[in-house]
Amino acid sequence: MLTQERLKELLKYNPETGIFTRLKSRGNTKAGDYCSTKDNKGYYQIKIDNRLYKSHQLAWLYIYGNLSENHIDHIDRNPSNNSIINLRKASCVENQRNSGIRKNNTSGFKCVSWHKGISRWNVRTRNKGTEIFLGTFHLLMLPLAAKTYDDYAKANHGEFYSPSVIRTMKGTK
Repeated sequence: MLTQERLKELLKYNPETGIFTRLKSRGNTKAGDYCSTKDNKGYYQIKIDNRLYKSHQLAWLYIYGNLSENHIDHIDRNPSNNSIINLRKASCVENQRNSGIRKNNTSGFKCVSWHKGISRWNVRTRNKGTEIFLGTFHLLMLPLAAKTYDDYAKANHGEFYSPSVIRTMKGTK
């Protein structure tokens, strides 16, 4: 298991920028080089002792001395921002509450989807494994549907509240 001591032997972490650099030359990389690569979800990762680690987990280990058993949440929802002030421990549920809009979302708002069968917007979320139905709304009431989710989330998600925001579509400003 990777320890803080071993990590600090190999890498230097800048808590303000969230960037790791090598302390020793290795293969094609020289001491002082950045040492992370991005995965397909935008998270930086670093290979240490033949094992791949997410950079945000390594940042936590570097500063706090342990690999968190919980999730490490990116407060600003940017998976490549590993500055220590942007990271916090979170349960799986809390981490999901601070997520953005899913790629297949068509409404532009979190937890709001179109129900073809009744031709209305549905607002649904989950809390402690239970689906919460917050209402249905006519076609022109999409902003009210989004506000309904926001009001629920503000009241129930605490510091992990993440607003239902309109996603900018490609080609628009």
